[in-house]
Amino acid sequence: MKNSVLRRNIGVFAALLTGCAAVVSGCGGGDSSPVGAADGGEGGAPDGTTDQIAPPGPDGSFDAGGDTTVDTGTDAGADTSPDSGTDTGVDSGADATVDSGTDATMDAAADVAADATADVTADVTADVIAEAAADAPVDTGPDVSCSPQNSACSNGAQNGLCKSSVCSACTDVTDDPNCTSAYGSAASPYLCQGGQCIPGNCRTDTNCTTGEICGVSAANFCGACTTDTQCKSDPTYGSSDICDTTTGLCVTDVCATPNVVCPSNPADECCASGAADVCVAGNCCTNAQCSGNTPACASNTCVACSAVSNGTYYVDPVSGSDAASSTGSDQAGGATNSVCAFKTITRALAVVGSNPPAGTRIIVLGPSIVSFASNQETFPLTIPTNTVISSQGGLVTVNVTAASDGFHMNAAASGLTGFTLNGQGNTATSGVVANTGATATTAIDHVIVQSFLDAGIQVEGTGTLSINAGTRSTANGTAALPASGLHVAGGATGVGPTAIIASTTDPISFGSNTLDGIQVDGQGAVQITGVPAGGPAGTVTANGNASNGIVFNPTPNTSSTLPPQSAVTGLVVWQ
Repeated sequence: MKNSVLRRNIGVFAALLTGCAAVVSGCGGGDSSPVGAADGGEGGAPDGTTDQIAPPGPDGSFDAGGDTTVDTGTDAGADTSPDSGTDTGVDSGADATVDSGTDATMDAAADVAADATADVTADVTADVIAEAAADAPVDTGPDVSCSPQNSACSNGAQNGLCKSSVCSACTDVTDDPNCTSAYGSAASPYLCQGGQCIPGNCRTDTNCTTGEICGVSAANFCGACTTDTQCKSDPTYGSSDICDTTTGLCVTDVCATPNVVCPSNPADECCASGAADVCVAGNCCTNAQCSGNTPACASNTCVACSAVSNGTYYVDPVSGSDAASSTGSDQAGGATNSVCAFKTITRALAVVGSNPPAGTRIIVLGPSIVSFASNQETFPLTIPTNTVISSQGGLVTVNVTAASDGFHMNAAASGLTGFTLNGQGNTATSGVVANTGATATTAIDHVIVQSFLDAGIQVEGTGTLSINAGTRSTANGTAALPASGLHVAGGATGVGPTAIIASTTDPISFGSNTLDGIQVDGQGAVQITGVPAGGPAGTVTANGNASNGIVFNPTPNTSSTLPPQSAVTGLVVWQ
């Protein structure tokens, strides 16, 4: 009977061992750790493998794999309940043959079976707990173990490379080929930049074909230029390079033929620049290449002329334009441009009109000649109220057309300053004529009037003209038709013209004329204030005239209204 019991228990033990293997295999394979990660359970067995339990042996050696907490020694006291003594329940008598002593053999079998059952249960429970605890901290991070060498791996949020089975940052430049192999291809290259693999084939222009720009259209990729600015602002090229839009390469800006479109870039114009011709962005080099409503070449682009500001109009007899597109501003695109100045004073006066606002100025640019022959000027030129015509930048000579007067001044608050008026061999009539409508605010200064057929300066009707510092009237009249430097004549009874002549600085002179220096006739009058300086010198002089320095030929006054009275102070007359 004991033998049958022993056989039965041994069967149970074997079944338990088989079941244990199956259960443990299930426990070990359920791990969610990534393949290759270290396992914290069963004595360091790698993840993805079956948790094996050593075959049963003496208590204390069964759990060699690490369940030492569960089975630290033998099953002391485990058999006290199953086998407390002799087999009295099985053998009611003294079965000496069968049961000669204690159930030592039976006990051993029972112990083994009990141990196996306890071990399996304990092992399975302990394994699950141990694995759960060990896996949790390891599985939450990235795969720190990888293969093969230089393969792609996730280094946190960056594209890393597998180095010695560990996912690592790549090494800049050195790992460029490895990044391309791991992440791209020859057609889609990668670079190692900042420790990670990124798409690209260049870091600087030196990695590109000569003329290409690194990063021009996509970061870290060589690309073709499309504008000159891209080449000029690139550190490899610079201000002397442009974009050849045919090839997409940055090339030198030197060109062969000025004032034509550059062959390398139709958005550029070949313009003269010092000793070389260079391509510049735009569509013009000179005003001559522009027309219509955009007559000015400003910054190599044809643009419209700027509007006039502050009531100041410019006349450039050499390079100006009287075309409708010219405004007289002398400005285009924020810079001075002659085509935006008028060519003639005639045109400027037409634009200004007969009653312009106070402070209107017409500036004639010099050095230049104003005449019909040179710039198609027409005479006489009538200066309206509130308008002063002056010169700037150099001597301006006005060659008055034969049989014509130079300037008519018949309005208040008008002026003429800084010109040489030439009668062209005493063929033009007078340089300046002031008539009714002129007042004491009608003035000239620093005007040279010479070689006119009649008096150089004529004051008529009831007009008043102020003749100020720096004015000179000389060589007027001919031997056959002698004339004076200044002639004040005319007027009605009791009302006549007046010339106000005064200077304390630059001299005013009426000399070397074929008649008188100053001639006053009819109801005319002069008011002269000068400062003698000894001998022929002074601030107002009338020297070297063929007849008189100053002469008065008044018309008898038949009216109770007195005409203007003359007053002469400090006039020097010599020879």
